[in-house]
Amino acid sequence: MITASAPGKLVLMGEYAVLLGHPAIVAAVDVRAVCTRVGGPQSITRDDGGLVDAVLAEAGDADGTIDVDTGAFRSGNEKYGLGSSAAACVSLLRALLPHIDVDELHLRAQ
Repeated sequence: MITASAPGKLVLMGEYAVLLGHPAIVAAVDVRAVCTRVGGPQSITRDDGGLVDAVLAEAGDADGTIDVDTGAFRSGNEKYGLGSSAAACVSLLRALLPHIDVDELHLRAQ
């Protein structure tokens, strides 16, 4: 079993400026997405949204059951706005790292 986690983020300054290529100031928060991968037939359970699809596409030969939990980023249907999708991607990437061509993923992300 592999368990990986990644923190959420709080954008302190430059939230929209960063979309135009300018710097922003960001801090990690003590809220984490957790990805658990257990060997066996491939399946995935996730509650993030859909941003993880690019990571999964790069890890097509990964086997096992994968669970991505971002429940700590919300209360009921209310999201806290702390970057759950990004944290889900990072935790999933870490859990699948042996099956991913990181250079190719980086090129697709640009």
